[in-house]
Amino acid sequence: MLTARTAEKPIIDTDTHVAEPPDLWTSRLASDKWGDRVPHVEWDEAVAVYMKHVPSAPHSAAQKAYEVMFAEKEGFQKKAKLDIEGCRTVLKLRSEFAKPQKNLTDPSKYIDESFYTKAMQQR
Repeated sequence: MLTARTAEKPIIDTDTHVAEPPDLWTSRLASDKWGDRVPHVEWDEAVAVYMKHVPSAPHSAAQKAYEVMFAEKEGFQKKAKLDIEGCRTVLKLRSEFAKPQKNLTDPSKYIDESFYTKAMQQR
């Protein structure tokens, strides 16, 4: 876990990641203008990367993993909204298992959503 301190709040990397939805660019850029230069997911390559790192997994498992990651409701969030309950779970797990042990309970002590709010207002 990486930690840093700013003047106002400690910053903790809780291994939370943001990923764009697979249609981020293909749904917004005209293919007649941009053609194959539009950033897009190469599903066969994505599955190949999975298989490279989990070689014992069947091909169907790799395909299913990508389907789940990009599922409409359960997958990566299209607006990259932070899951506060997920953060609480991470804090609970870190409180229980991290060394040195600390009681981490309130996600708002570690999260500044002002940048997210500003970005969403500019859309």
